[in-house]
Amino acid sequence: MFPSFINININFVIPKKFINFKIKKIMKNLINHTCTILILFISSFISNMVIAQESVKLTDMYEDYNNYVLRQFVIEYDSVSVSDLKSSVELWAARVMNNAEHVKIAEGEAFVTYKPLLTGNFDGGFGTTIEHKIEVKTLFEFKDGKMRVTLTELPATYVTTSGVMNQRTDFVFYNMKYELQGEVVNKGMYKSTYRRAVKALELIENYVYNIKSIEITTQSDEW
Repeated sequence: MFPSFINININFVIPKKFINFKIKKIMKNLINHTCTILILFISSFISNMVIAQESVKLTDMYEDYNNYVLRQFVIEYDSVSVSDLKSSVELWAARVMNNAEHVKIAEGEAFVTYKPLLTGNFDGGFGTTIEHKIEVKTLFEFKDGKMRVTLTELPATYVTTSGVMNQRTDFVFYNMKYELQGEVVNKGMYKSTYRRAVKALELIENYVYNIKSIEITTQSDEW
């Protein structure tokens, strides 16, 4: 014990620099946490928008849906005759189409038309795989140095089967124009139709790519 006549005053002085440092650290942490939460919120919002916008429109499938025209394009070549273009297409068709002569539906000196059946599998849900089919009328028109290709979906219905063993189910499909009805969204009862539409687009784009990759052979009079 100190004698009663002695007064002791003890004052703790906190340095100003220490206070400023602590305040800056707290503010920095607060800003970092706020930015993190904001980034997560924006990412979630954008992700939900993308998911909500997963759809296939009629205009994605057709260039002219009134006439069922899927695609039409022109390919140009340097100094290639009509006969060389046509023979090159026929060689390509014989190689890639099942029984090309059977699916050839018309031809002339400057054109040839096929109707191949494009097929591919898509996810039918509940662990099932469904075969998708689309019959495409393919018109090749030739001029010296260029070729125009028109792909038209043929009006048709077909039955495809899905499942295993004794749990197989038959599905009746119509034209994609009928199935889409303007637009189909990847949600609820439309998920299967959406996946079928995505597969159809994939088949069409692959077919277009194969056509544009046709190797053109020319006949020369030179030895």
